[in-house]
Amino acid sequence: MNIPLFAAPSIPQYNTMQRTINRKRQLNPAGFSNPKKLKDLGDIPEELKLTSSGETFLHFDSGFGPDRILVFATPSGLELLYDSEIWQYDGTFSTSPNIFYQVYTIHGFVENNLVPLAYALLPNKTKETYGKLFACFDLLPKKKECFSIHVGQAGIQMGNACWELYCLEHGIGMDGNTTRSRSPKLKKEDSIELGGYNPEDTSFGTFFSETQSGKHVPRAIFVDLEPTVIGK
Repeated sequence: MNIPLFAAPSIPQYNTMQRTINRKRQLNPAGFSNPKKLKDLGDIPEELKLTSSGETFLHFDSGFGPDRILVFATPSGLELLYDSEIWQYDGTFSTSPNIFYQVYTIHGFVENNLVPLAYALLPNKTKETYGKLFACFDLLPKKKECFSIHVGQAGIQMGNACWELYCLEHGIGMDGNTTRSRSPKLKKEDSIELGGYNPEDTSFGTFFSETQSGKHVPRAIFVDLEPTVIGK
């Protein structure tokens, strides 16, 4: 965020703003208490599932438990995200609520400006969690091609989880060949948890490039200074 130099001195420090917010919450009799542990987080109040204009904001809730995932995105924001040819992902840890491990954001280009369009509260940074995060989205429209760049250890961990999920969903084996004859057709609600596969689906061209020999190569680059982080 670009702040003019003359305005910077008037902006309070982060800790000061945090204390002010906490005081305001305590003075509000209708306020909501902050749980100490993620497993203690109950139902999300209906008023917190909507934006101030009444638009749906809570896009996905994995349910109660220590591995709970919350994803926030408005329908209009998702439309902008689907129309964006480039997605950028980023995770931050310092501003995450205490009961969650990180805040993960997904950005898209809107009128040549990169803007955050989806937000996720994650309990950890395991590949299973990243897999569930991206499975809760109805990803890009079928005719688009997505090229992914995964940078650093966190980006590579997220990338490994995503590509395992993409291969499972589209019936593509580790050798790049399709495994359609062995892939069951699952219901959409099952695919969110298990990475279901639809044999009639031909949208794998969004994420994979098909070679002349019929193998499917991921449209992705993994970047890290340490080769052992990337692996095979």
